[in-house]
Amino acid sequence: FSRPRRTTTMPRPLVHSCSCRCEETLFTPQAHRHYAEAVRLAPQLAEAHSNLGTALKGLGRHAEAAASYSAAIRLKPHLCEAHKNLGAALTELGRPRDAVASFATALDINPQFWPALYDLLDGQQFLCDWRGREARLRELERHLDEWHSRGRLGAGPTERLHAGLAPFHTLVWPVSDKTRRRVALSRARRDVEAAEAAPLVAPPRGG
Repeated sequence: FSRPRRTTTMPRPLVHSCSCRCEETLFTPQAHRHYAEAVRLAPQLAEAHSNLGTALKGLGRHAEAAASYSAAIRLKPHLCEAHKNLGAALTELGRPRDAVASFATALDINPQFWPALYDLLDGQQFLCDWRGREARLRELERHLDEWHSRGRLGAGPTERLHAGLAPFHTLVWPVSDKTRRRVALSRARRDVEAAEAAPLVAPPRGG
């Protein structure tokens, strides 16, 4: 007869719950504590390290965020979100070439991970590195045309994919006026829907 061994490994659903408790307040110290606890309980879970990195980045602790994203990548090399977010942290740390390499890796893993494409295009423009830029812009325009033709641009799953695409991007990229108008209308639609969904706050009473 032998006693079962005790383990400090937390079941994956509970770790995920612990990590996501503060999703709406991601960049608060409280959220950071929950993400750090998730990493302590399940150090082998790449997503926990990635979530911790996002919390740290939101608190302005970019070097620590980069370390957390790197830990996630070591555990799960094909976690494209971690590569993209590592690039964002490296940008804040003044390492644009390393950042561009991370964005490119994210796109190698998932060629339609559009947030990584936006950051890659911005990073390449900063470095005056035009390799592959024209082809990437044409692919982006083709994708936006396809989604616009379905009436889905700016709504549903695409909203999450293109949340980082602002009208400003299209003003500095060599894209068509049609694409600029579509992106501006899509952003306006999202902003209006967000405003309509926001709770009404009563104005303060006058003294």
